[in-house]
Amino acid sequence: MNRAIHSTEAASGGSQPRSMLWATVSQGEGLIGTLMILAVLLLVFLGPLVAPHASSDFVGKPYSPPSETAWLGTDYQGHDVLSGVLHGGMLIVGVAGGGLVISIVLATLFGLFTGSFPGRASTFALKLLDLALIFPPIVLGLLVLTRAGTSPWLLLLLTVATQFPSSARIFWAASRAVGQEDYVEAARALGLSKWELVSREVAPNIVAPILAEIPIRFAYCIAIVATLAFLGFGAEPPAVDWGTMINQNKGGLTLQPWPVVAPVLCIAVITVGANLLSDVLRTRMTSKSGNGTI
Repeated sequence: MNRAIHSTEAASGGSQPRSMLWATVSQGEGLIGTLMILAVLLLVFLGPLVAPHASSDFVGKPYSPPSETAWLGTDYQGHDVLSGVLHGGMLIVGVAGGGLVISIVLATLFGLFTGSFPGRASTFALKLLDLALIFPPIVLGLLVLTRAGTSPWLLLLLTVATQFPSSARIFWAASRAVGQEDYVEAARALGLSKWELVSREVAPNIVAPILAEIPIRFAYCIAIVATLAFLGFGAEPPAVDWGTMINQNKGGLTLQPWPVVAPVLCIAVITVGANLLSDVLRTRMTSKSGNGTI
């Protein structure tokens, strides 16, 4: 009977984040942020299908103004800017999204087990995590890419390596707080296995911090990948990405702004949208936590 009570408490704790998420994405700033993210994602995945030209096609003279054949003009080599934008989001968003998923999963597992079962191993792991947090992510990326060269898989690994420590620290703190609750202590006293304790009592009650972390971490992933691409570690020709477009066309900004402005707008819209969504989620989580509902 006691075990059923504890499971019911954990289940109710896990159901509230779902209602919080729906309330966030369906109204106000949360809805605006969600629509901004979805708009850019639609552009990324449907863009290559509707692009008027291949990203490597020459359609006019370099830095030509917008025309009927090139709605946003041409870039420094005479490529269609609109087609470049429609083709150029896959690397940025794909690597950022993949890095986000992997880092969140690893950070959740790390936080759950180190936070729920403190000890020497957990303390040592946290010390390593603190060391990783000291190192600037862009510097780490430049050091690795300068020696190893550019590849999407390497960008993915770097994204995971730079985002995992921060998320792991947050999830550790959330798991540690839940692990000290009376109902978790009671479940531990009943003899639940470590897996049962984590999956049934702790994990459902850290869903809210995880949901709040995902949008802002996605914004960070986008920023990391776009910055590295801008610095020359993006797509290899003839492929194109938004960061590389900005880098290659910055010298002609006064002649033809669209090769720089269009990819900047795409990055800005998805980043601002993720920040809006994260801010609303964190505000709701904090207010409900203060009221004792999470």
